[in-house]
Amino acid sequence: MTDRKGALQAIDRCAANLSHVQSVLADGGYVGQPFAQAVKDKLGATVQIAKRNELHTFAVIPQRWVVERSFAWLEKCRRL
Repeated sequence: MTDRKGALQAIDRCAANLSHVQSVLADGGYVGQPFAQAVKDKLGATVQIAKRNELHTFAVIPQRWVVERSFAWLEKCRRL
């Protein structure tokens, strides 16, 4: 299963708890109008993609940092 399908299933499962979400910040793996439209239909939220500017160069991009740290915190909890 792709990450996009998994994310949409997770949104379906937790939609009642996500009613106040206005914007979803995601990394480049979630690019595409079908994903953004599905999130809009399910939550009424917009999708923002935090992309890297250039390959093979290091630069701190604040939105991308938030996405990466969120994944790191989730992976720390083994019961998820």
